[in-house]
Amino acid sequence: MGTPTESLQEFLPGADYATVVAMRKRNAIPQWDSAHPHGMMITKGEGPYLEGYVERDGEAIPVRAVDGHGQILCNSAGYKNPEIEEARQVARDSGLDATATNFHNPIVEWAREALLSSLPSEWRDEYLQYFLTSGTEANDTLRRAALAQGNGLAEFINLRKGYSGAGYAANAACGNPGWKGNSTPTIPGMHFTDPDPEDLMRVLSDIPSGRNMAAMFEAGNLGVGGFFDIHDEFLRFLIEKVSTKDGGAYPDEVQTGLGRTGTTFWASERIFEGMEPPEGISIAKGVGGNHRAAAVFIRKDVAEKIKGLIYNTFAQNLEDLAAMGTVVNMAQRDNWTQNAAARGAQLTEGFEQKVRPASAIEFTTHGRGLMFGVRLDTANRVNAVLRQAPLDGWICGKGGVDSRVLRIAPPINITEEVTAEL
Repeated sequence: MGTPTESLQEFLPGADYATVVAMRKRNAIPQWDSAHPHGMMITKGEGPYLEGYVERDGEAIPVRAVDGHGQILCNSAGYKNPEIEEARQVARDSGLDATATNFHNPIVEWAREALLSSLPSEWRDEYLQYFLTSGTEANDTLRRAALAQGNGLAEFINLRKGYSGAGYAANAACGNPGWKGNSTPTIPGMHFTDPDPEDLMRVLSDIPSGRNMAAMFEAGNLGVGGFFDIHDEFLRFLIEKVSTKDGGAYPDEVQTGLGRTGTTFWASERIFEGMEPPEGISIAKGVGGNHRAAAVFIRKDVAEKIKGLIYNTFAQNLEDLAAMGTVVNMAQRDNWTQNAAARGAQLTEGFEQKVRPASAIEFTTHGRGLMFGVRLDTANRVNAVLRQAPLDGWICGKGGVDSRVLRIAPPINITEEVTAEL
């Protein structure tokens, strides 16, 4: 064996489809690390496209596909985006990788300022910000803020079909049954409601009086749950009921931010219009433009109540923070919100006017902007569509509590021409 780099360089030319799949089956934990039904091995990404191979009848077939999967909504700006790569190179030239949070650094503070400046102008001075590395960490950090708001105590109100992440507390707060099992912890103070006022009132009535409450919810769209809308009216009702008990609201913008819903830059702006801004907001995934990225915004009055230290080793990786700040600036400059609305309308029109007349498959469409869902009649049908899709030049994800939804979430800056290929 040569140097570590030579080992990789020697391995890749012979890493054909069969070899890679066999290695994964031999080494990965299947319950936690299973392959997608399309079975694609990806080897290259450029702009809105992925390249790689699929196996059919024992043969590895090269494919090039529009990425409607989005690496589970991380691909917000396309692969090898030149502006993001330029910003990362600036950070790389510093010679610093992980930067401990107890050092000052100009790139860190530039990125922090960019994120805070993306909030509505009337919210900007209400918040402080902290970097993390994943949506799971961000949501668990919001729970710590909620506990601080309640001086160490909180009753968490979660959506029954919602998703919060794969960490310990995040998985305990997950209402989506597909993500729960015998490794899911049971934590006191976790409550679940359907997005229905009557069910919420039943849940609240079971909580002893005098308890601090925290509403934790995906910001207007059940991401993993299949891109189904959570009606703003219900969320506002939830927020109002929790606030009457001196509780707080902590929306999850891990998937909905950067204008992806085609309504407002952060979906929370729409939900909280005319109300007090939320106590905390989590962001991740697309905000890094395919790079590791997450953060929380914590309202100053809540942050003042926090006691005890917190630390994250890799949260201030300078290349990733350079990407985050650049993505937010690009999204505002290029009005990704408007583009998501237009491309979402284009997808709706395409499915209704082109796909439906030519298809024998029954389906319904739903979602907002570029969180576009197509619900089919069976989960097997979804898997069949996903398996065929790469051969037809596109891929997407799947979701829903019954796995019957195609989740289409391409880069938010996708063009009209490329959208037509989906």
